[in-house]
Amino acid sequence: MVERILVPLDGSPLAERILDFVQRIFRHEEVELSLLHAFGVPPVQVDYAALAARNRQEGENYLRSMEEKAKSLGMKAKRILDESHPAHAILEHAARERAGWIAMSTHGRTGLSRFVLGSIAEKVLRASSVPLLLLRSFSNGAESAPRETAVRKALVPLDGSENSLRVLRPLKVLLRHQDARAELLHVQPPAPEPGHWPPSDVPLQQAERELAQAGIPSEYHLRVGDPASEILAEAAARAVDLIAMTTHGRSGVSRWVLGSVTEKVVRAADAPLLVVRTAAPGSAG
Repeated sequence: MVERILVPLDGSPLAERILDFVQRIFRHEEVELSLLHAFGVPPVQVDYAALAARNRQEGENYLRSMEEKAKSLGMKAKRILDESHPAHAILEHAARERAGWIAMSTHGRTGLSRFVLGSIAEKVLRASSVPLLLLRSFSNGAESAPRETAVRKALVPLDGSENSLRVLRPLKVLLRHQDARAELLHVQPPAPEPGHWPPSDVPLQQAERELAQAGIPSEYHLRVGDPASEILAEAAARAVDLIAMTTHGRSGVSRWVLGSVTEKVVRAADAPLLVVRTAAPGSAG
């Protein structure tokens, strides 16, 4: 099966690190990348036609170099240049290209970055119908040393709901050729809140069973505290290589609704993330 991956790029070396990560994690798969550069021309008092033409030429040159880099890493790639707003372009082309994944860095160039965390990445998070691979890039140049496997240990926060298990399918794809294990985590608030109740053992047992059937060993951990804080602490303490979670969980007053736990983790986690958006209660998507 061909893994079709949309890779948004903003022209910065920091954003381009996603290509190396994608190559490592999908190195045993047949991969087709759609390299997207969106440069929506700002509505300023300038010669719009001249600015658009210059951005278009620079974008073409940039994408051509990124296509060559992808091919040097053993991946097929095509170029997509778009003059619309980046978040809109990402979602539109993910659907048009029938991408199974969106892989992007959460930081790009400094200053007025079009991919700055809290902006483009989070807008895509709120609307994407396909799994997102998010790689935090840092301007200090720090990078982990290259290694044979991209993921050895994945942290999988679960809230005890069936919805939170939807991250397992893409996670199994990512880990099926990795020598990896999964750390399942449930965080119980210190004091029960209205609409919050202890997790059912059934989804947790199902997660362990699904992973075991895929040859992925797992262990379950229960923590008490603020969910986002505990997830980040657990990820740091266990030195995980990936955090895999959904953006919606149980109905009612959910601790896992997008805009709360997931976005807090996305903003602060050092590890790459796999995020799967699930439909909000009562919605069609």
